Amino acid sequence: MIRQISMIGVLTSFIAGAAASSQSLEDFAALPGVFDPQISSDGRYAAIACQGEDTSRVCVYDLADGGAAQVFGLPEYMRGYHHEFVGPSHILLSGEYTEELPASAGGVDDFWFARAVSFNLETGEAVRFNNNVDGTFDNRSIASMNTSDPDTVLVEVSQRVGGDTGTGSGIRSIERVASALFRVNLESGRGRRVGVDFVNQRIIRPDGTISGEIIVEPETADTLIRRVEGDETALYEGNHPIYPPRFLGFDGEGNYVVSFQIGENRGVQRLDIETGELSILHPGTEGVILNPIVDRHTQVVVGLEGMRDDRPVQIWIDEGLQRDANALAGALGVERAYLNSWSTDRDVMAFEIAEAGKPSDFYLYERSAGRVSPFGSENPSLAGVQLGQVYMTSYEASDGLSIPAVVTLPAGMSVDDGPFPLLVMPHGGPAARDDLSYDWWRQAYASQGFAVVQPNYRGSAGYGREFQAAGFGEFGGRMIDDIVEAAPAMREAGIAQDGPACFVGWSYGGYASLMAAIRAPQEAACVVAVAPVTDPIFMLGRSARARANANLAFWEQYIGDRFMGSDAAAVISPMSRADELVAPTLVFHGASDEIVPVEQSQALARSVGGREGFTYYEVDDVGHSLRTVDARLLMLQLSLNLFEERLRQNEP
Repeated sequence: MIRQISMIGVLTSFIAGAAASSQSLEDFAALPGVFDPQISSDGRYAAIACQGEDTSRVCVYDLADGGAAQVFGLPEYMRGYHHEFVGPSHILLSGEYTEELPASAGGVDDFWFARAVSFNLETGEAVRFNNNVDGTFDNRSIASMNTSDPDTVLVEVSQRVGGDTGTGSGIRSIERVASALFRVNLESGRGRRVGVDFVNQRIIRPDGTISGEIIVEPETADTLIRRVEGDETALYEGNHPIYPPRFLGFDGEGNYVVSFQIGENRGVQRLDIETGELSILHPGTEGVILNPIVDRHTQVVVGLEGMRDDRPVQIWIDEGLQRDANALAGALGVERAYLNSWSTDRDVMAFEIAEAGKPSDFYLYERSAGRVSPFGSENPSLAGVQLGQVYMTSYEASDGLSIPAVVTLPAGMSVDDGPFPLLVMPHGGPAARDDLSYDWWRQAYASQGFAVVQPNYRGSAGYGREFQAAGFGEFGGRMIDDIVEAAPAMREAGIAQDGPACFVGWSYGGYASLMAAIRAPQEAACVVAVAPVTDPIFMLGRSARARANANLAFWEQYIGDRFMGSDAAAVISPMSRADELVAPTLVFHGASDEIVPVEQSQALARSVGGREGFTYYEVDDVGHSLRTVDARLLMLQLSLNLFEERLRQNEP
């Protein structure tokens, strides 16, 4: 689908947002206004995700004529998308959806699909990738821009091989999944298979030459990295049952850049394509897991992204890009400018300014014109609005481990204005972390006078392997204790008022909030659990049924053996301990959740029965992230009603 909007309209809305002063809940519940700016290889087009009607769209501007934007979107049934320029005149949008289909074991089941659609920027016509190919469930991964034939791209496709005839995420019931390589015509969408093997990942040069492969034997997890360009050569062999290594791109000399999540080679490594020698890619990043910044025109890793001082940071390997980032930050008088995308000649760039605790603003830089223009804001309604102060702190757990935490104070307040009613908000994951970036959820609560603490409990990512490993086996144990102990620590610091706090979380954070109220009822004034896991062992079994061995091994690290005894399983299950959940509780779940099945919350609601103080809301047609304004706003209103009832009565 395609429609026209004016570039002037976008910029006017950006500027108008700067004068905004409202702090209504609608402002916080709004989906991101714009995000993920991209520049075409020739610098002619600029694209940015732009929100509309509760569904993401991408706005594409022709910088040569300065006219109206073309706005492209996927069908309404698809969610969670990505966009990138492919070929000289096409943009690719990809998304996910689930479909109820007959299951191989009988009955019906929900199957997951990921699809990519190519839009012609000159005609507006759309075609689906591999529209002539059956049996694929994920065909959105661009493996190479295939510069040797710019009318096509190479796409790495997950395809079922052997076993029974289930479709979609019916990989639950098949023997193996192959990574097939297809050459796809951008104009017709038709694909032609050019290679299929039991390969986990390929690395392909921009001209379409297959250079290397990673192969993981599913039964033993024996892992091989080999060069196939020229003479086939084994470069690395190891055993990786949980985190197999991943190709990130090439270095400036054509060697492979590989990420190792665990083991003695942990970190971002350079793998010499002649000798197989491993060496750290960039000094000072030994043993640190960082995300790559890849120049998509050359597939060279030009930098790394990570966290420093609990804020995002870009570590540039390419000195020219480092100079550009410094110059743009200096020109706008800010500490950091984050480069998002650039043309092949780097004459046109998109970049981002992200101050601690505030929504990001995006800009367009045209070097030859000497011009920087605003491209839009993540949340224009909050431009100029005073948000809650955000800072890092730490507290000591009962066993002596130091637990980092993010504190957000009520908007316009300082610590001296406390104490405040407190919300303890554990993050999801659990292999994730909270930081000083903008967080619409915590800021919505801060705007209503609540302080929020977000503990990065043991098991969180980003604080080293030892800290993360301290959470293994503690899914419903010490990780929960770390979260509970945030409340007395905030009272001692003068941030929280006397009395219990409310525990609030999403996904694993929702599970942790329920468990916190069960393990320490004296600390829980109330609970809000959004899309929570309520039966961890069932989730382990789900991974086992999917034959997702790496996924299963990951979860068993945190949860424990899926064959643990029923008594041990019940200890870490909110569903099994529903009679101990005495705090007033709100559970909120999207009926189309693709991450945590809605049946998890339904089962808890059945276990609780009609007990007073327990409320369950299920919202149709939304997934795990509640990507509609109405769903987010309803969740905020219901939770704030509960907080007002349970916490305001304790205010001095």
